[in-house]
Parts: sequence; C-alpha cells; structure tokens
Amino acid sequence: NKGMFFSKTMWREIVRPYQQRTVDWAHGHGIKAHLHCCGNINALIPELVDLGIDGLNPLEVKAGMDPVQLKHDAGDALVLHGGINAVLWNDVEAITAEMRRVVPVLKESGGYIFSSDHSVPSSVSLDNFRSITDLAKELGSYA
Repeated sequence: NKGMFFSKTMWREIVRPYQQRTVDWAHGHGIKAHLHCCGNINALIPELVDLGIDGLNPLEVKAGMDPVQLKHDAGDALVLHGGINAVLWNDVEAITAEMRRVVPVLKESGGYIFSSDHSVPSSVSLDNFRSITDLAKELGSYA
C-alpha cells in the first residue's frame, strides 16, 4: 500500500489537534518541530506546513514519496531529512546513481539532512556503507 495509514479526515480529527499543540509548545520554547512520519504522506504536506512543522523525515521512497518533487513543492518551508531508498544500499551502482540524482536537488538553498528512508539493511557491507557516506559528504557538503 502506498497510501496513508488512515484517512486524511481521521488525521484532521484525531491527530492534527495534538500535533498543533506539540508544534506550538516547541516553537514557544524556541525548539524546531521535526516530524517522523512513515508511509506516503504527500496528501498532508500542505497541512503539515500550515501546522508549522519545520522538518520532515524519513521521506519514504518505497511508500511513494518523491523527495525531489517534495523539494520543489515544500522545500522552502521544510527541512527534508532522508529520501534515499534503503532498498538500494546493497547495490553501489544503483545507490550512487540515486544519490547523484537526488542529493544535489535536495540540498539546493539548504535544508537537507542526508539519510536513508528507512533502516539501512544489515546486509550492507562496511565497504558499501563507507562508499555511500563518502559520496554523501562529497555531494551533500554545504561548504
């Protein structure tokens, strides 16, 4: 399933009021509100921005999130954290191509934190992990 875990109406009625209170409390104490929300939440992005959410993670690609589109749609309003498909981390060629496609776009004008979109599989070798983190430093540096 590439949809939300529950309906948008249900989110508005049950979850949104509590998220709003949490965001308001955080902002009232000088804290940024960074939301971790699995699944495809594209339908909620405008409302999350309206709530005042400052950052969003994990941008789950396999659930249907498109981090590049999300950057174009809401990248000025949200820090984006994640968006690198964990399924690809065992394939150096595939992950390299994906990182070269995604990271430069997401880091445009700031507001990107490099991360996989889910737990990195335990089958990823240390050599692969090092090459991925080296490439992340190369592509994602703001220096």
